[in-house]
Amino acid sequence: MKSKLNNPNPFKTYYFILAIFFSVICLISTSLHYTEVASGNFLTWSSWLLSVGFLFLYSKEPGNFKFDLSVFKSKRLLLYLILTCGFFITHLWNFSNLPWSDKGLFDDGAWDIYFAKERIFTDQPFQAAFFDDVGLISREVVFHYYITFFFKLFGYNLLVFNIALTVLGYITFMFTTLLAERLFNKKSITIFTAIVMNFFPLHFMHMYAGHRYAMAAPMIMASVYFSYTGFSMKNKIRLALGHCLQH
Repeated sequence: MKSKLNNPNPFKTYYFILAIFFSVICLISTSLHYTEVASGNFLTWSSWLLSVGFLFLYSKEPGNFKFDLSVFKSKRLLLYLILTCGFFITHLWNFSNLPWSDKGLFDDGAWDIYFAKERIFTDQPFQAAFFDDVGLISREVVFHYYITFFFKLFGYNLLVFNIALTVLGYITFMFTTLLAERLFNKKSITIFTAIVMNFFPLHFMHMYAGHRYAMAAPMIMASVYFSYTGFSMKNKIRLALGHCLQH
């Protein structure tokens, strides 16, 4: 009786085993793809999705998805709305005259747009990364899929590309601020962190250079945030999110 109360879902162990199993399948199928033994096999992506799905099923606990509607009346929400408005106003102010808006593209950004058009949602098979014959390097595809969604929805132009980059910058800004709030639990430090992050020159340049590494910062900060809050709140779903964003 006691064990049933501690583990109300009898399938949790099976979920964990299946998550590990499909992770191994993903590793093997991806190796077969890159060694060209089974190039373009569908298991490279389907096994990863199944692994992540079973990991989340294993991590799910009662009450994980409850949402407190009182947050909409809180001063904290108002603070983050103000910070959000401040971010977009300062980043889009005089946007059309900024060097990355009317003077063309950075070299790496231009190449990533080119490869996105050549390889994403085309006859090319899905792969986590591909070899760039021009630069003789490997290019990860998360960023290429991300910008392609924007291009498909709103058109292939420089404005859409820069808006997509601004959204990535906002995600980095927001998770950095949220992490500072969790770490110090002081409104003054939260606001100070937001201001510093908002005007940090390297963040501007990393964001609008437009290369695929623009995807790294938001994923890193989101991963750190969910990992930290997962451990501090003993929340497996957050830990699973942090783990998935690392990979």
